[in-house]
Amino acid sequence: ESHNHNDVGTFILYCGSRPLFVDAGVGTYTKKTFGPERYTIWSMQSDWHSLPLINGVSQSFGGEYRSSDVSCNPGKREFSLDMSGAYPESASCSLWERSYKLHDGRLVIKDRFRLDERKAADVENFMVLGEVYLPGDTFVHDGQEMTVPAGKVVVAGDGAAARISYPKSLEPSVTVKTLEDPRLSNVWGPELRRISFTSAADAPLSGVYGFEIEILQ
Repeated sequence: ESHNHNDVGTFILYCGSRPLFVDAGVGTYTKKTFGPERYTIWSMQSDWHSLPLINGVSQSFGGEYRSSDVSCNPGKREFSLDMSGAYPESASCSLWERSYKLHDGRLVIKDRFRLDERKAADVENFMVLGEVYLPGDTFVHDGQEMTVPAGKVVVAGDGAAARISYPKSLEPSVTVKTLEDPRLSNVWGPELRRISFTSAADAPLSGVYGFEIEILQ
């Protein structure tokens, strides 16, 4: 696919008309965009989408890398797929089932996984628009100052905010991505942020990483 990105299983989430969890999109077309160096462009890589780095390995490109067992139930507001096939053999992953469920104003995300061997930490990445506040940070929402409790991360900007609950086995951090390409900065502004939740290097071979995103009113 001439316009493919390595983004199998990613998502976007709005609060009203305000995007909070985003897909950066594509920058200005260059020779690199359509050549063998295409996947050296950051916006094409799974690391810069709301997707996991499995066992230290990113999604790969090519027709053989794809999801399986895709299920969508609009009535129950559920979607799931096995993303393991979108990653190369070096990830040693036999199952990575991601599910999304909208329930009572919350988005519940679960990654049920099984690895054949542990080589490196897993990293759950989320691309967001707005400021990010980690546990212990203070922020102002709707005129009130709040402190982020343990086990939570807050994304806030332009009057919209969301709180992410995450597993205590994961460690959150934030990376600021400066947008130097005007095709991207004209849409998002000067920067986006990536929240990364990192497991221990010796995390279990199987389990579930669960997240819950709640819009703050």
